[in-house]
Amino acid sequence: MLPARNQRELPWQSTLQRSTVEGEQVRPIFWSYRQASYIARTAAWDEFPNGRWGDRTSPAYGELSEYYLALKRPKLQRTDLWGTTQTEQDVWNVFVRFIDGHVKQLPCQPRVNGAPSSDPSVGWGGDDGVVFQKAYVEFFVAPEKMAHLVKVMRRDYPQLSFHALNRKGDEHRNTPLHSVTAVTWGVFPGTEIVQPTVVGSDSFAAWKGEAFELWQTQWASAYPADSRAHGQEEALSI
Repeated sequence: MLPARNQRELPWQSTLQRSTVEGEQVRPIFWSYRQASYIARTAAWDEFPNGRWGDRTSPAYGELSEYYLALKRPKLQRTDLWGTTQTEQDVWNVFVRFIDGHVKQLPCQPRVNGAPSSDPSVGWGGDDGVVFQKAYVEFFVAPEKMAHLVKVMRRDYPQLSFHALNRKGDEHRNTPLHSVTAVTWGVFPGTEIVQPTVVGSDSFAAWKGEAFELWQTQWASAYPADSRAHGQEEALSI
């Protein structure tokens, strides 16, 4: 059984194979639910974070074996969870259902402004602290919608930071190259501010390939190859 979040030393789940005793104190948010994948990518690292999330060309990112992309849910369970997405609107509805609490895991987190570290939902790091989170959401968008979305964010939401990549590596962003931003941090008595979860342009580029593979191996493959649902997922993963 997993400990309650407020009983964890850090907001993301540590593992028996590599604990925080060995020096890992920072992790990109993209692998919050992909423990085995993250460990496989960083197994050869001798210290953390070791600056290696700052160079997207570094071999330290590692190649991901097909094992870690293997399906963890039978097709029946996946279609029960996500439904049969015949149209783009159906895909949107999956994310709406997540907001309503019907889909349990998508890569996002809500804004938290000074919650007690003992809070049963968002707390971590033990007692007597205060924790914070920046709102974060990650999603796929059809290529033809991307230009409009970027225009709206730049015009109407200048306070938002965004970074978009397609499968080929073409990108849109309003953050500096090689930037790293803390999205989770905590204030505890007698210590410096702890910033254990980050978003970085280089780590996002490393995550991009894995995310597209998961889209196809987890979602698109839940439907027959000649079905409309399969075609819809393929269209969004260009």
